[in-house]
Amino acid sequence: MGAVCPCLAGVDKAAGKPAAAAPKAAETQPLLPKTAAPTVEVAAPEPKKAPAVPPAAPDAKVAPAPAPTPAPAPAKAEATPEPAVPAVSESIAALIEAQTIGNGSCLEIYSNSYQAWCPGVIYGLDSTSVLVAYQVPGEPADANISTKTLPMDSAELQMPTETGAWLTASVEVYSHSNKAWCLGRATENKGGVLSVVFFYPNEPADAVPVMKQLPLGDKDLRLRGIDSIFQANAGLGHETLEVNSPVEVYSNSLGVWCPGIVQDLNHEQALVVVAFFYPDQDPATEEPAVKELPLGHQDLRVPGVANEGAYNTGPPVTEADLKVGGQIDVFSQSRQVWITSVVKDVRDGNVTVQLRYPDMPADSELYEKVIPVGHQDLRIAQ
Repeated sequence: MGAVCPCLAGVDKAAGKPAAAAPKAAETQPLLPKTAAPTVEVAAPEPKKAPAVPPAAPDAKVAPAPAPTPAPAPAKAEATPEPAVPAVSESIAALIEAQTIGNGSCLEIYSNSYQAWCPGVIYGLDSTSVLVAYQVPGEPADANISTKTLPMDSAELQMPTETGAWLTASVEVYSHSNKAWCLGRATENKGGVLSVVFFYPNEPADAVPVMKQLPLGDKDLRLRGIDSIFQANAGLGHETLEVNSPVEVYSNSLGVWCPGIVQDLNHEQALVVVAFFYPDQDPATEEPAVKELPLGHQDLRVPGVANEGAYNTGPPVTEADLKVGGQIDVFSQSRQVWITSVVKDVRDGNVTVQLRYPDMPADSELYEKVIPVGHQDLRIAQ
């Protein structure tokens, strides 16, 4: 647990950082927006100081400084227009209402369990709350994605800062030349543009990393492991959805599935707007709640089609069911199995559990995972 992931050792070295001991890991992985600023080829600006080598083009190896030679013409670099980054002091609720940010937008989310700000993204919205996915500290990073639903005006949400949580992010960068996602690490956040060093797939451990700059929220940049946590039902039947199709929406706050219908469907952006009723609402006299979710989201299912085995179909787990040192079953989104775990702590509406994945050695250290009490990924130990 204390060692840095070996596949990132070269990235840390290339970034000029000493290898740091990783904190305890937690399994739980900014979602990619469906649209992003297009990339354009532009000439790299003249550097203020003469560098040892010309600016590296994207997907170009960072080479050692050559012997002094006449300065070459500036290399072309893949760049995108700098995104407008709202001030941190601006209200997240106001930015959402003004449609400045939305699904797929990058944020910083405060983890009460880790007492730290974490890199994350908006993954779902309704009229008053926001569902976020974020990466908590630890290795392996692909097992460290947590989710929670917060009020839009929560103090636990803020826009990314240049010296903030995204500099600790373990990310993946899409290489168009290799047609693959590549493991990387952020080294700088300047005006909402993230500098990342990463490796091409199947390269040796001593390979030279590649450097690239991408705006936060770019379709070619994502938090490591974030896609698997939202694929418990793998979008089963979502391809059949149409306007007025019956669906069920999971309420994270109540821990129940709620009946609804598809109100709007945007195939180009792969987004679905669902109108539904909470259990205590009267459909005859009250307006439905409305939620926008990406197609394939784990909180959206087609009745009779979704994989029921991936959810707690019994009563939601309550704090009364949780005792420190006791057992609880936790569904692993990355492994797609239920794992009997030990309760370590219960506080602030969350439970911290310790578990060992079935594909890990029996003598390996336990992983920690923080889950909201009542979440569908919790059930009484079987």
